[in-house]
Amino acid sequence: MTNSKHWLEEALAESSVVRSRYVSNKNKGVKAKHITAMYEWHLKMMPPGYSDYECRAYGGPDEAHKYFVSQLREVKRTPEAILPKSMTIRSLNLHDFSSVPTYWVSSNRLKQVC
Repeated sequence: MTNSKHWLEEALAESSVVRSRYVSNKNKGVKAKHITAMYEWHLKMMPPGYSDYECRAYGGPDEAHKYFVSQLREVKRTPEAILPKSMTIRSLNLHDFSSVPTYWVSSNRLKQVC
């Protein structure tokens, strides 16, 4: 369901970034709350899906994760049963983020911070 508040693939990806400590941990000179506020401000200007990172239509990101994995399992837009949190994609996130480059963009300048 692209371009709608039900585009969970994008909404959950953005939610993960907003909730992550990775970016703030790599930017020691900027407080985490400021980084989050800047990112959320930017997301509010994005199209549906991206801007729906709070997943309000599903009761928040945790519930949306359960709904999304249920959609994937049943290959249905409206699943018949909602899987538990232990079955979500989020629970399988074992990626090593230390190799992911992070950039700080301001005033037409791009700086890699890690």
